[in-house]
Amino acid sequence: MILRRINTRTIRKTIAVSEIIGTLLMLGIATSSFSVIYYNIASTPTPTPAPIVEISGSISENQVVLMHHGGETLSLDTEFMINVGEKTKKIKIGDFLDNESKKDGVWNLGEKVIYPIIYDYDYLEHPYGKICVVDKQSNSLLMTGFVGIEPECDLGVEVKVDNQFPGMETNIVFTITVTNNGNINETNIIVKFEVPEELFHYKNSTTQGIYKNSSGIWNVGNLTPEESAVLIIEVTVGERGSDETTQLVMLLDGSGSIASADWTLQVEGLAAAVENEDTFPHDGTVELTIIQFGDGRWGTPFNPGRAKLEIGPVMVNEANYATIANSIRNIVQLQDMTPTACGIYMGADKIAASGTFDINIRQIVILVTDGDPTQACNCDGNYIADSNSNSRLSAESARDYLIKTLGMTIDQDEFNAIAVGDSAPHASWLKEEIIWPEPGYYAPPFLIGNPHRGWLRNVTTWTEFAETIDECFGIIFNKVPISVEISYKSYNDPKEANDFASIVIVPTSSPYVITKDATNVDDTNATLNMFYNFKWIGSGEVRFAYKEDTEEIWQYTTWTSRTGSGTYSTQITGLLPGTSFIFKAQLQYFSAILGTTIVNVQEKILKTNVVAVMA
Repeated sequence: MILRRINTRTIRKTIAVSEIIGTLLMLGIATSSFSVIYYNIASTPTPTPAPIVEISGSISENQVVLMHHGGETLSLDTEFMINVGEKTKKIKIGDFLDNESKKDGVWNLGEKVIYPIIYDYDYLEHPYGKICVVDKQSNSLLMTGFVGIEPECDLGVEVKVDNQFPGMETNIVFTITVTNNGNINETNIIVKFEVPEELFHYKNSTTQGIYKNSSGIWNVGNLTPEESAVLIIEVTVGERGSDETTQLVMLLDGSGSIASADWTLQVEGLAAAVENEDTFPHDGTVELTIIQFGDGRWGTPFNPGRAKLEIGPVMVNEANYATIANSIRNIVQLQDMTPTACGIYMGADKIAASGTFDINIRQIVILVTDGDPTQACNCDGNYIADSNSNSRLSAESARDYLIKTLGMTIDQDEFNAIAVGDSAPHASWLKEEIIWPEPGYYAPPFLIGNPHRGWLRNVTTWTEFAETIDECFGIIFNKVPISVEISYKSYNDPKEANDFASIVIVPTSSPYVITKDATNVDDTNATLNMFYNFKWIGSGEVRFAYKEDTEEIWQYTTWTSRTGSGTYSTQITGLLPGTSFIFKAQLQYFSAILGTTIVNVQEKILKTNVVAVMA
C-alpha cells in the first residue's frame, strides 16, 4: 500500500483559520501480512487550538471500512472517493453510516463507514485503487492511500419447492434463484432447468430473462454484484418417479412381545402397502425379500431363536403382486425371542445370492421391531442364535457384515428402521448404531437428497405402522430428482460448488383437490366448485380461498368435513360488480408421516357481471 503526504492550508468561513490534522491507518489484506500507514496534516498557528481527527481504514471482504478514532467531528457531507483506472466514484459519508450514528448529524468517535467495493471486469488491468476522504467544510483532503483490488467472480443458484410430497395430479411450484455473489458484473448468464418427464409444465415467470420449457434454458442476461434473478415454474405432478431396480428386504420382528392381533396388523399393513401401486411399483423393478426373526426360549438349557425366509427374493409385477400380498397375510408369527442379528445376517446373504444382485443397483433394508434384541447370533451361515448375551453388539456386527457383503454406498443404499411402541427405548440405539448411512435421524420429516442418511420412524401402535409403511414405500420408490445448474457465465468462477443445486420431490398417493370453474356467476354472487379425493386418509376438510385479483389478502370459506372423494360447492356473496376474482380450492388432512397438511391447487379466475345502468 502506498501513501502520499499532502500539505494543505484551508481558509474557514469562521474567524479561525486552521488545517485539520488527519491520520490514516489503512490495513491491506491482499496478502497474509498487513501494512500500517499514518498520514498527518500539520496545522499552522491559529487563534484557537487546531482541530484533530484520526481515521483508520481497512479493506475486508470487498468492503472499505473507515472508523472515526477521535478528534473533530465531520459533516455527513464529507466525501469518500474511490478511483480505479480512469473511473472515480464519489460517496457521501452520511450515506453509509447506520441510522443510529447519523442521529447527531455528524461522523463522530467510534462510528464506522462501510462501503462495498463493486468492480467492473475492466478494473482487472489496474492492480490498485486510490482512496481519498475529503472534508467539504474545510476543503481539506483528510486522507489518501492505495489499496489492492481483488475482483471476485461467484455466481450461485438454488432451487426450492413449495411441496416436497405432492399428491399426483396436483400442482407444485419451483423457485429457482441465481445470485451474483461476487464483485464483478456478470453478463450473458444461462441457467439450465429441465422439467422431469414425470412432471408437466403448467406456466412460468421470471424477474428477468426468458425461460423456454422446450429446451430447459433460462437466458438470465446480466447481473450486477449482489443482484439476483428468479424463475418460478408451476408444474402438474404426473406419474411416480423412480424406475431404478431395487432390492428391498423387510426384516420383521415376530417375537412374543407382539400380541397376536398386532402381528395381524403388521402383516396386513405390509400386504396392503405392497398391493398399493401408487406407492409400491408393480412393474418388475422391485425385488422383495421378507425375513422373520423370533422363536427360541429363555432359560437353561439354551433354546435358540432363528431367522426364517418368508417371501422371495421375488420381483414384484402385475402378475404376482396379489399372490405375494396374500402370502404376506398368511405369515405365521414365530413368537418368543428376538434374535435380531440372525435376521440381518440372513438378509445380507439372501440378497447377495439373488440373481438380481449387483453392487451398482440399490439395496434398501427396513427393520421393523418393538424392542431390543434378546439373543446374539454368530456369522456362521445357519441364522440360529448362539447366546442370550451381547445381543445388541451382535446386531451391530451383523449390520456391518451386511454393508460390507452388499458393497453398500452412501449415495444409493440405506438401512432404515421402524420402532413400534409407546416409549420404544430401543429407538435411540437403532438410530445411532443400526441405521445407515450414519448418523440416522428421526422421521418425519423424511430428509431426501444429500447428505444421504438412513431414517428411524417411531410409531406408537401397529395401526400407525400400517399407515407408515405405505408412505415409506412411496418415498423410497416414487422420488423424482430435480436439478438446476449454471451452464454459462462470463468469467471463470473458482467457487463451482454453488453452480449446481438439487432437490427431490416425492409424488404420493396423498389426498388431492382440483379447482373447477365457477358457476352461477352474476354481479355479486358466484358458486365455487371443486373435486376432492382423500385417498387412503379417508377424511378431512375442504374450503375455498378467494380475493380480488388486485388485492393481497385472501378471504376463506369455512372448513367443511368430507370423506372419501366427490364434489363440493359453496356460494360466495357480496362481490363487487364488474370485478375479477381469483379463487382456489383447499383440502386439509392429517397424516402421521406429514402431520397436518393443506393442499393448494392452481388458481382460477371469475369475473362478476356489470350491473346494467337504467336509462
